[in-house]
Amino acid sequence: MRWNDWYLIVKHGGVEMEVDFAKNERSGSHYEEMRLVDFLQRYKHSDLYMVDTIPKTMMKEVYLPQSLSCGGFTQRLQDMKLWLSNGGTASTLHMDNMDNLNCMISGTKDWFLIEKEVTEKWQLHHDDGEEIAVDVERVDMYRYPALRNIPWWSARVPPGDCLYVPQGWYHQVRSHGRNMAVNIWWTPMSIFNHSDCTKGRGHRSPVQLSTLKVRPGKQIRFVLRTLLEEYGGELPKEMVQSLVLYQGESIITDSVFTEFDLNRDAWLSVAEIEALKDSTVEALLPDVQLQGVDTYGRCQAYNNTGGQSNVR
Repeated sequence: MRWNDWYLIVKHGGVEMEVDFAKNERSGSHYEEMRLVDFLQRYKHSDLYMVDTIPKTMMKEVYLPQSLSCGGFTQRLQDMKLWLSNGGTASTLHMDNMDNLNCMISGTKDWFLIEKEVTEKWQLHHDDGEEIAVDVERVDMYRYPALRNIPWWSARVPPGDCLYVPQGWYHQVRSHGRNMAVNIWWTPMSIFNHSDCTKGRGHRSPVQLSTLKVRPGKQIRFVLRTLLEEYGGELPKEMVQSLVLYQGESIITDSVFTEFDLNRDAWLSVAEIEALKDSTVEALLPDVQLQGVDTYGRCQAYNNTGGQSNVR
C-alpha cells in the first residue's frame, strides 16, 4: 500500500481528520479537527494520534479483506476507521459492542485480550460505559484481585496481518513504530450464512470500501435487543429512555418510542425490536451510530429509587 507520509500529503493532504492530542487514553483526551497535511508534519515529534472514519476519497484506495466479502458481513458494516501515530500509544482496557477486524499497514500492535465469557464473571467497576477503571500502566491487584489469575490472550500484529476482535472481548492495545492501521466494524451476527462463500471462491473481484454502505439501523437494533435481553426481555418506556443515550443525550423520545412500541402497551420487547426494519430505525434516528449503552448496575439502581420494576 502506498500510504507513506509523502504520498498522503500530496494525494490527500487537504482532508479533515479528527486528531487526539494524547497517546494514552487515561491521560485525558482532547480532540480537534485537523488537515491531514498538518497532522503529518507534526505527529512524528508529538503525542498527536489520529483516529477517524476513513474519508470517502481515501476509501477508494482501500479494499475489503476477502474474509469479509461473503457470509453477510457487507450487510452489517458500521464503520471503517484509520489509525495513525508515531507509536507509543496505549489504550484503556475496554470492550466494543461490535465485531471488528484490525489490519496493520505499518508498525506493530501488541494486544492483550480477555474472552467475553470470562469478563462476564468479573466483579469490576465500570467507570465509563465500556471501559474498566484499571490503570494499565500500574494495575492495582488489591483493587482488582480477579485480574491475578484471569486467563488472557496476547498477540503481536505486524504489517500485512489482521486481528479479529469479537464483540464483548475486553482488550488493551499498545502500538510501536510509525503505526498505521485500518479497522472495519460490523454488527455481530447470531448465525453465519456461508451459502454465498463457495461461489467464485478465490476469484472474487476486490471490493473498494467506498462502494460499501454502513447500516446503523442494524447496530441500533442489536444494541436495543441486547439491552432488553439483559433485563429479562422487555422494559418500560421510561427505563428505555433513561438507558439509551447517544453522546450523553436520551434519543428514545416519546414519538420514537411510540413507533417502536408496536402493541402500544408502553413497554418495549425483544419481539418488537425484531419486527422493526433497519430502514425504519434509521429514519427515526438519523445520524445516530449507537455502539452500545451502559447498563452496568442500572437495573438495581433504578429499582432502588422506587422506579417501576423491570419485570411484570
